[in-house]
Amino acid sequence: MSDPIPQPADDLVCFMSEPVYFDKEFDGRKPNTVRECKPGDERFVRLRSGIAKRIRITNTKTGASFERKITDVSFWKNICDVSWKHEDTPLVESDYA
Repeated sequence: MSDPIPQPADDLVCFMSEPVYFDKEFDGRKPNTVRECKPGDERFVRLRSGIAKRIRITNTKTGASFERKITDVSFWKNICDVSWKHEDTPLVESDYA
């Protein structure tokens, strides 16, 4: 799945997440996301360089989202694992659906 989301700020990277994963990511059961690095995707350049400090995850079905402070970024081959510390913050609702 592609992530056609505009990237609003250099220190923020944005990803879309399917509802089954989004719920776990939001409530802290899965405080990370694993992504395939695509050539030319600026998000991974910012993650690898350390410029990205925050991540926004958006639900593909509802458009609701949350942001977290990035605590770790790991790369292996063409895979990127972005981790964050869970925070009890409100979900940002959207009229996306």
